Parts: sequence; structure tokens; C-alpha cells
Amino acid sequence: MGPASVWQLAAVVLMACSATAYAAPDRPAWVERTPASDGRYRYYGGIASLAASEEQALRTATENAYRQAVRENFGAVIRISEDSTQTNSDSTSVLRITENTRAVHVDEFEQADRYVEQVYENNSPIYNAWVLYRFAKSAIAREKRRLAIIFEDALDDSQTRCAQ
Repeated sequence: MGPASVWQLAAVVLMACSATAYAAPDRPAWVERTPASDGRYRYYGGIASLAASEEQALRTATENAYRQAVRENFGAVIRISEDSTQTNSDSTSVLRITENTRAVHVDEFEQADRYVEQVYENNSPIYNAWVLYRFAKSAIAREKRRLAIIFEDALDDSQTRCAQ
């Protein structure tokens, strides 16, 4: 089971435990399992649960799919830090996770499908959304080449400065 499937499964369990959803027999298969890559595209699923509006759910799901595509294809730097305090009667710890990605140009990243469910929690509507994006393999390859050139130029510049 891939990382996207784990997150999707966790979100579905969370939704089932925290809200009353109506049966969703028309839920597309890609909601449960992101399609495998084909000759032209790599596919990415994004998910949002328990959003206050359909627009917010779709925006969050889209951001998740975008981050997944960038992280998987171009990498990210993740920093984890922990701040702890302790007194005689109490101790606290705060874990901070920061993710930085490179300045990536994302072209040919297209929404292939979307699915939204309206559920109710305490008689108030909330929304769960899934989006499916496809990312052209040719665009991924172009961007990797562009980033490699930038990295090589920066490396050459730093070596030139060190030699001076």
C-alpha cells in the first residue's frame, strides 16, 4: 500500500468515526486506490475531510495532491525539531515539522476527476473531497532537467568563488 493509499484509508476511517455519512455507492474506484502510471501520466490523489464548505474541501484536496506530486518527483527537505520544558509537576513537549520544497515549475498538472460527499455532524453539513490529478511524464522530465541545470550552475558558481 503506497503513501497516498495510507492517507486515503486513514481519512476514510476518520470520517466514518466522526461523522454520519450517507451511503456512497457511486464513489469512484480511484477514491480508494489512485491509478497506476500509464505511458503518458503519473496520477496523484488528494483528500480533504470534514471541511466547512465544498470549496474549502476541494482546495485542501488539491493542495494535498500538488504537494504529493512535488515531493515525489522533485523532493523536499523535512526538518523536525522538538522543544521540551519541564517543571517539578509538569512537562510539555512540542514537536515541529517543517517541509521545504524547491521552487518548482509545475506544468501539465491537470485535474482528471473529483468527488465530493456532503455528510452531517451535529445536523450541520460538512464536506469530504477527493481529487485525482494527472501529471504529464514529459513535463516532469523537463522540470527535472531544468532543476539539474540550476543546481549545476549554482555548484559551478560556488566552486568558482572558492577557487578565488
